[in-house]
Amino acid sequence: MSRLDSEQSDVLQKQDQQFFAASNNIEVWWEDLKPMLLNFDLAFNHYLNNTGAQTAYGGIKFHFTDLKIQKTLPTEGYHVWHIEHGLGRSEPRAFVFSIYLNDVEEGGETEFLHFSKRVKPKTGRIVIWPAGFPYVHRGNPPLSGEKYLLTSWMLLR
Repeated sequence: MSRLDSEQSDVLQKQDQQFFAASNNIEVWWEDLKPMLLNFDLAFNHYLNNTGAQTAYGGIKFHFTDLKIQKTLPTEGYHVWHIEHGLGRSEPRAFVFSIYLNDVEEGGETEFLHFSKRVKPKTGRIVIWPAGFPYVHRGNPPLSGEKYLLTSWMLLR
């Protein structure tokens, strides 16, 4: 299957393996996740300060939901354009963050439709973006190997 065929797929269901690290099972993953989450905390504060988001939200505090860890096999994944806003949720999603857990040589990018931007998976790379429009995005299928990704959402308190 070519890259174009993979990215233009009409498959509407997610084709990856997912595990949610929640408060009841985080201790299993904590030693591996702790350094990444400390880096995320620094990155998120930097993001809030440099984008003006902290001021725009009036100093509101954020917290993140369960951590989604996913494994995507070559040519698989969820490559339908979407946003992460989560309308109708009791706690609205303000931001999304992903941390790439491995390098992918070909494919596997997080692609943003309205910005013509693809973010290449690289171990430890942190990507943060607003959960709503115009941040329509998709996960392009990895072509050269498996992709491992940690994703979560920053909620308004």
